[in-house]
Amino acid sequence: MMASMGEASRADQIPTDREERGADGEAEDVPHVPQGDEGLRMVQTNASGLTFARTMYDFGQWGVRQLKCNVQAMGEYWGTRSRTVDLQLTDRVGHVRVARATYVLVIAQATKMRRSVEEMGETQRQMAYLLTDMSSPNARLPVSLYPAMKRSAAAQLTISEREKLLLAALDSFIGNVTTMIRTAFDDLLSRVPEYKALRVEYDSYRNDLESARAQAKGMAAARRQEVLQRAEDAFRPHEERFMSVRRQFRIRVQFLEQHESSTMHKQLVLLQNAMCGFYSENNEALYACLKEFHIKVPKLLHDRVTSSLAASEEDPLTPLPIPSLESQRPNVATPSISPLPH
Repeated sequence: MMASMGEASRADQIPTDREERGADGEAEDVPHVPQGDEGLRMVQTNASGLTFARTMYDFGQWGVRQLKCNVQAMGEYWGTRSRTVDLQLTDRVGHVRVARATYVLVIAQATKMRRSVEEMGETQRQMAYLLTDMSSPNARLPVSLYPAMKRSAAAQLTISEREKLLLAALDSFIGNVTTMIRTAFDDLLSRVPEYKALRVEYDSYRNDLESARAQAKGMAAARRQEVLQRAEDAFRPHEERFMSVRRQFRIRVQFLEQHESSTMHKQLVLLQNAMCGFYSENNEALYACLKEFHIKVPKLLHDRVTSSLAASEEDPLTPLPIPSLESQRPNVATPSISPLPH
């Protein structure tokens, strides 16, 4: 009796053939439907898996491109692979490099000129101080020399004040040429390595296409069409990207040449007018030059010195209004130019 009860319980636990088989007599595969947090975890796992697979695919494609570029570069070095050469664009970039180096020398010479003018102004102001001290009663010099000393001190101070106008013009010239080099020339030359890298990548796929065309001559028609189509599909995106970058690079070179011409024409006119006005002792020309190029005119003591000099003609003991040297010392930083990019 106990044995019959055990057999009955095992019979209840074992499914029957009708329960585990369908109508066609085969076992039914009932899918498991995830619920709640389990389904969310499965979606996140699938998304992370797709992201990882996409990353690995991009990494593999990058490795293939790098390998092709290295093979192309080595082939160009040994002369076994052809390369695309744009002689006109290469010459224009070479001219840009030469022009940049020339403008760097121009800035160096203008900075040296500015330093020389500044030192001359400091020396003339010190001479004006000395002559003013000599024209005072404390110097115990003949009173008859006081007017001559004051006139000489006023002349030195007037020239040193005129040098401030020339320094303002030189500062504007140096600053504008430096800005042109940093913003226009350096920006263009910094894009040359990118252009060269795209050119090597374009030539690598172009040579692969030419090799595929040469190898497909002895193949069957269907196989040849498949090989050529695959090579052309791989080459076309790189061709479009390289042609677009080269077209934009040509436009940048053209804009740079126009900007260089207009900027340097204005700056050379500024330098010429300022130097001519200074050495011809024409303060009106110097003022007009600075106003024409919107340069801030520094405050001068020329009018005060002239009026005081006229008063000293009547009274030799009248002092000249010469300020301290520290208040007249300009504080201008010399611009620095970064090295020429390769």
